[in-house]
Amino acid sequence: MMFQVNPQIISDILTGVKNNGCLTLDDHYQLMDFTFDRSLNEQQRNSINGILNLVHRGKVKLVHK
Repeated sequence: MMFQVNPQIISDILTGVKNNGCLTLDDHYQLMDFTFDRSLNEQQRNSINGILNLVHRGKVKLVHK
């Protein structure tokens, strides 16, 4: 079943990361799922990849909230 990503969700996650410097594990998995959505535009895909890259490099903490 395909779904279309709500751009507001990506924006909310980005805002949370910017304000808190951390990403919940649930949001992390959600972003990973979003990468498989073919309806994403280039800006959305780059934003998601940027957050995931920051997590990978240790610049953003993963939290278990």
